Amino acid sequence: LACEILHIKDFTSLANIPEHTLARIYAQALANNYTGMANSWGLLYKYKGQYEHRNIGLTAGMFLELWDKALPSLIELLDDVTVYLYDGSEEATVGNAYKFRIKDFAAYYIGKITRTPVAYHERHEDRDKEIEKLKKVLKNYKSD
Repeated sequence: LACEILHIKDFTSLANIPEHTLARIYAQALANNYTGMANSWGLLYKYKGQYEHRNIGLTAGMFLELWDKALPSLIELLDDVTVYLYDGSEEATVGNAYKFRIKDFAAYYIGKITRTPVAYHERHEDRDKEIEKLKKVLKNYKSD
């Protein structure tokens, strides 16, 4: 969370931290629920016809800033089945209905970084099949 505070107050303060280290810090924050709620990691996929970047969350946005430097740390999370809960009213109602797991957040951001579509499925079993497809794509992925 210290990185997040530094990033918000003075984004240049993170310039001296190697990108792979920063990615690992953020992945650990996701894996260990350091923010205390799913809201920090965004409301994934579509809701009522609106696209996913409706609220990406400042914390998760760091993965997109780090781009392919975030991939190794995110890939490590593709097997974590821990479900995160959202806080608030509408966002909690919508987000908690999805029952997003850490692996769903990781797959979503990996998909964005690699420009690989990762389709949303209601059932965890179907999402897991989608994640397995993503893992196969990652074996052949080359960054830009």
